Amino acid sequence: MVQRVQNEVYDFGNSCKHFWKKYRTPLLVLSLLLLLSISSILRANFKYVDDIGRTVNGYRGWSNFSRYLSSFFSIFLHGDTYLTDISPLPQVLAIFVMGISSILLLHLFSNGKKITFWNILAIIPLTINPYFLECLSYKYDAPYMAISILSSIVPFLFYKKNKVLFGISSFCGLLIMCLTYQASSGIYLLLILFYAFLLYKEDTNWKKIASFILYAGVLYLGSLLVYKLFFMQPVEDYVSNTIFPLLELPGGFLRNLSTYYDLLFHDFKVEWLILIGILVIGFLVATTLTAKKHKALTFLVTLFVLACSGLVLFGIYPAFTSPLFSPRAMYGFGVFLSLVMIQISNFKQCYILKIISFALCWCFFAFSFTYGNALSEQKDYTEYRMYLVANDLNHLEIMNSQQIKQVKIVGDIGQAPVIRNMPQDYQLLNRLIPSTFGGGNVWSSAYFFSYLDLKNLTISTDDSLLELDLPVLVDTMYHEIRGDDAHIIITLK
Repeated sequence: MVQRVQNEVYDFGNSCKHFWKKYRTPLLVLSLLLLLSISSILRANFKYVDDIGRTVNGYRGWSNFSRYLSSFFSIFLHGDTYLTDISPLPQVLAIFVMGISSILLLHLFSNGKKITFWNILAIIPLTINPYFLECLSYKYDAPYMAISILSSIVPFLFYKKNKVLFGISSFCGLLIMCLTYQASSGIYLLLILFYAFLLYKEDTNWKKIASFILYAGVLYLGSLLVYKLFFMQPVEDYVSNTIFPLLELPGGFLRNLSTYYDLLFHDFKVEWLILIGILVIGFLVATTLTAKKHKALTFLVTLFVLACSGLVLFGIYPAFTSPLFSPRAMYGFGVFLSLVMIQISNFKQCYILKIISFALCWCFFAFSFTYGNALSEQKDYTEYRMYLVANDLNHLEIMNSQQIKQVKIVGDIGQAPVIRNMPQDYQLLNRLIPSTFGGGNVWSSAYFFSYLDLKNLTISTDDSLLELDLPVLVDTMYHEIRGDDAHIIITLK
């Protein structure tokens, strides 16, 4: 028994050594390429939504969404329970984790062949897709979002070698996913479909394929059930993690799924959608034509995999009564694209589809720079508008008193002029770039009140202040300030 364990450990060590020798160069190349892709985001040094509060107060604050491992891992990453801003380290770490995830995915679906340029190209949308860019914008959250993807991929490395180890790693990996970032809940399901499709192409008998799907499906449902029973806290805030009642579930799921796809079609440029459509249809046709036998059956199986993928790529979220519709909840679509493009990259010919894959990756690559530079423009514009308001407040006589004043902000500065001038097919920027200064939500005014060291002012959310007949103290082309010794209303134009 001891000798057997020693042999298995030895074999595992040799496998890891062989794996590292084979993939270290592709991993380095891919990581550098991905890091270059987000260089404009790193350069912008933009405090993205929650980053504002974490930077000024140092709190973790993930446990209220049951992301306990994110809170736990952050202590080690930041070296303290008080989280200081150590960017861009977390984002660089996230890129490295995504690089590992990408290589593992290629290893699963490249049939052990040498990694080619087309393979590396195919895996880029896993990380550099417009939706995951929002995840990479977070200075604090990014590495844990990446870990949730990695933990969903790793279990499939063990299926052919050891079914028990596959079960244990799936259960643990899915729990890690749930405890870091639940938006990755569709990735494991996508991998079940495409791995079963791989088994089909390897002429595995139907009984074994069905056994794999059933086994993996039970593991998925079981781990989510354990998470729900023992770890998940109910959330009823701007989103909800309450699942529809059983009778309402089919209708509610399809309505939410429809909303996700409606957002996707409005977010993506027409050119992107055309390229994606060609790739998906091309994958269906090429897979059918290159099948050595049962072409009609292969067509139906491929169509079934694509259809089911469309149902599960957003994971469990569509089943919630009030799910998160932000871009960071929709990056499962990028995983789906990479899985399709990996299949295409494995074809010996199909150069037209490979060139289209290159074109789509270039679109996403260029957009990542557009987005990062847009964040920089928004940051500069926000600081300019804030300083104008702060300067006018500083010159008011009422500010000389020590009395605490309730401040109400009305309106919003919107987007920087450069972003507003962009063509309308860049609508995704409207969702990716958050409100940075205004009265819309807590984060849109947090930077103004937390970072400018305003004296004797406190933010108010009381709408009754708007009914007060306060004198106009300042009226400019950018804002109006009304107030007295106890109240101030700032209306942004």
